[in-house]
Amino acid sequence: MIKNIIKDFIKDRLLYITFYMLNTFIIIGFFYLIGFSKGEIAYPMVISIFLLIIFITVEGIKYYIFNSSLQEALLKKSKTLKPVTNEEINVDKLIRKLKSDELKIRNNIIGNHEEKNHIISNWIHKLKTPISIIDLILQQYKEGNIELSKAIEDIENENYRLHCSTEQLLNLIKLDSFEKDYNIGIVDILSSLREIINRNKNQFIYNNVFPVIQCTTEETFVISDMKWNELILQQIISNAIKYSVKGKESKKIYFNINIQEETTVLSIRDEGIGIEEYDLRRIFQPFFTGENGRRVRNSTGIGLYIVKEIANKLGHKIEIKSKPFKGTEVIITYLSKL
Repeated sequence: MIKNIIKDFIKDRLLYITFYMLNTFIIIGFFYLIGFSKGEIAYPMVISIFLLIIFITVEGIKYYIFNSSLQEALLKKSKTLKPVTNEEINVDKLIRKLKSDELKIRNNIIGNHEEKNHIISNWIHKLKTPISIIDLILQQYKEGNIELSKAIEDIENENYRLHCSTEQLLNLIKLDSFEKDYNIGIVDILSSLREIINRNKNQFIYNNVFPVIQCTTEETFVISDMKWNELILQQIISNAIKYSVKGKESKKIYFNINIQEETTVLSIRDEGIGIEEYDLRRIFQPFFTGENGRRVRNSTGIGLYIVKEIANKLGHKIEIKSKPFKGTEVIITYLSKL
């Protein structure tokens, strides 16, 4: 290792030494031309060589200290460098910063991986619930405890919940490759809403809930990604249906589109059970169901987490206002078409 450091030092300082010796010979040549004797020239030449030796020695020691610690760090025998010059100190600072940045990135990756594993593990456990209920319905039908039409209706509803849960899990996994699978463009919010409402008409009817669209124009274009934005709207509408109070009295979900100068604001307001004030600040956390999780058995606590993640990636602002038993309003702010 010492031989390699000496070789590197000579290579790095060769230009300095060459210029120094060249400068010395030029000065000596000048003195010789103006008539100085060889004895008079020898004195400054000895001094010059002596100073050069001191310079090489000092520089060599500093070079050896830093590069030997660098070699040890490369061989993982030591984790600290020993910088001497300002240049080496700056290099040491840069290395420390790069290591710190790498550590943060690695910890984030590990944290995200552990979080996703936790979410998927919990999600798989939740998928067992509708499967168990379907099995129970089939068992009751075989025993003659329920009629065929009622059994089919109940199985359809549990199958719908199972389908929604599976879709949520797939969307959660897709979030990892979001940047590779989105296309920002012009999206017609009104058209997307009508499509999703029509897609969920059976759930609206079954839960005795009816949509009301409030919009003064057919020109409702915003900047977004159609597929991911419809996923956001689907989740919010599913929640609005699920948390609407089911009973003899029908409920409504109001869709209001307000077009402003630079933004378009979509409000989705239901007449459901609402959210407790102390739960509002945590509703975007994964698997948080709060008080409503005790009231509605198929609450998963993952839907709004996915909604928030997608909205952040698309650059949409999303906020939720709610009061217990007075309904919930989800407000999404889009950039309007330029």
